[in-house]
Amino acid sequence: MRQQRGSLYSMAFLALVFGTALLVGFRALPIYLNEFKVRSVMKAVSSSPEAGKSQISVVDLRKALQRRWDIDDIRNLKVGEIQFVKAREGRLMRYDYEVRTALFANWFLVIQFKKDYILGQKN
Repeated sequence: MRQQRGSLYSMAFLALVFGTALLVGFRALPIYLNEFKVRSVMKAVSSSPEAGKSQISVVDLRKALQRRWDIDDIRNLKVGEIQFVKAREGRLMRYDYEVRTALFANWFLVIQFKKDYILGQKN
């Protein structure tokens, strides 16, 4: 029975592993919640009927995104960083960004996001 209890070192190691996992989780959660807001706004704007029209300008699309950006309080990505590209499938809205947050000392958590949305199509 005494051998199965574990030592102080094994308990300290487990506490260190679980503590590190909690720290990473607490630092990553707001970043992923922000990304979910970005995806919902991009999906809503790209699937709107006026976005599918070829005559809508990039300025009008950016204005529609900025209105939703302000309402949802989206951080880490600016509307100006979203690219509008012509592709074989049609016009695309594209973003590619990374978020860095400090874990402790000089260790950072870096998360990269990249996604394309076809304008005028349900994504």
